[in-house]
Amino acid sequence: MGFLLLDSFASDDWRRLLTEYRQGGMSVGYFNTKAFTMVKADRQTLLKFVRGKVKIRAGFHELLA
Repeated sequence: MGFLLLDSFASDDWRRLLTEYRQGGMSVGYFNTKAFTMVKADRQTLLKFVRGKVKIRAGFHELLA
């Protein structure tokens, strides 16, 4: 879901960061911080987008209970 959000709401430059991360140029934490800072959509827009894409697996709610 993270890459889908980045593709939809971040600048294209996030892929450059991904390449650098995959080459060992940064930690996963640094990558996530830098990449998700590029997302400029508001919370409601992101939630609406995710709700239209995500299917919760059977049994997930029981796992949380």
